[in-house]
Amino acid sequence: MTHFAHDRPSDPAPVRGKEVAAKAIIHWQRRILLQYRDCDPHIYHPGYWGFFGGLLEERESPEQGLVRELEEELGWRVPRCDYLLTWRPDEQVIIYLYLAELDVPLSALRLGEGAGMALVSTAEIQTWKLAPEVHLHLEEIDRRIGVMI
Repeated sequence: MTHFAHDRPSDPAPVRGKEVAAKAIIHWQRRILLQYRDCDPHIYHPGYWGFFGGLLEERESPEQGLVRELEEELGWRVPRCDYLLTWRPDEQVIIYLYLAELDVPLSALRLGEGAGMALVSTAEIQTWKLAPEVHLHLEEIDRRIGVMI
């Protein structure tokens, strides 16, 4: 069972027409695990590097959706997630970001979605094509991972 630190503010029931997602900043030894997104023009940010996670299904909490997405995308049952922040890039999208420490070797992960993955430091990815949720939160990620390790 996954343990969640619940500092997340409670939200009203999902509003029809909004896209709600949960994403994990998966880290290990001051590095973060990023997904290279497929180049499919029908997905958000094709061809960019982003966090693992995705859209919630009907009646899923952010925590339930995140556990499901990580199992689908990596074949990994996350043991613990800590709420980091809620980001609203526009009026139609809500993204919940969580911190999760990788507790298995990288070789134990199975890429189920995306074109690739990389475990990198935030300094290494400064010139990469990053999804907005990564690019806009690098400073906060550095601050939090440095404190946690």
